[in-house]
Amino acid sequence: MMTQTNLQLNSAAFSSKGLNGKSLPNEGSYVELEDLGFFAVADEVGGARSEELASQIIMEILNEAFVNLQEEDAEERMETAIKKANDAIFQMSKDIPRLSAMAATFVGLYINGNVATIAHVGGSRLYRVDADGNFYRETQNNSVHL
Repeated sequence: MMTQTNLQLNSAAFSSKGLNGKSLPNEGSYVELEDLGFFAVADEVGGARSEELASQIIMEILNEAFVNLQEEDAEERMETAIKKANDAIFQMSKDIPRLSAMAATFVGLYINGNVATIAHVGGSRLYRVDADGNFYRETQNNSVHL
């Protein structure tokens, strides 16, 4: 017997200046492709140059890649889209000297049926809220602090 699950999905994106005081506000970018079940946030890496550009590029490439990808497997689709974005950021940072330190964090969620696939790099976080309003952090930071 198969159980039917009714999933209610609401999304929100938030970007903060952070605690280091070096970042400018609004350096984060996000994409919501509700019809495709894809949601992502990219944010600056504290104090690095050109991070707003990096987060915008990541979101543009992920948006385009996710819309155009044909992979049926959720993990493959997410991985392919992220690799395309990473390759573009890496190439730009090599080709344009003033963008050599360009970097951003990323967290993405792809929902396909009753399966949720999460990918993240750095300190951007994904939270789940239950019906009672309780928040649950679904990712752990993988930032390196020196």
